[in-house]
Amino acid sequence: VIGVEVGGAVKNVIALAAGMCEGLGLGTNAMSGLVTRGCGEMRRLGLHLGAQASTLSGLSGVGDTFGTCFGPLSRNRQFGFRLGQGETMEEILKSTNEVAEGVATSLALRRFLREKVGGYRLDLKYP
Repeated sequence: VIGVEVGGAVKNVIALAAGMCEGLGLGTNAMSGLVTRGCGEMRRLGLHLGAQASTLSGLSGVGDTFGTCFGPLSRNRQFGFRLGQGETMEEILKSTNEVAEGVATSLALRRFLREKVGGYRLDLKYP
């Protein structure tokens, strides 16, 4: 159950980042690399919380992540795409009725990692 919950939440954050890659025009290789690294981070977090590795590397982890990151109907990927195109989070939230769960999850995840989990680099910045 832990792996399903972690995978279901973290995949949305990874999809935001994948959408940003696309919105910035970084290409398929960059997006694929980002999603691959994101799945690795999802696995490490899940294992830290007591999940089974097989859950995170299966359909409810990596499989669901791929669908969310590369699917044309993904709300989280679309939100990230718009961020990558230069819109602000506030502008996007005001212009849509759809919910991109990854927005709130990314803020909660950052807070959780800062308060409860050591060893993560939270100070990295990308242009």
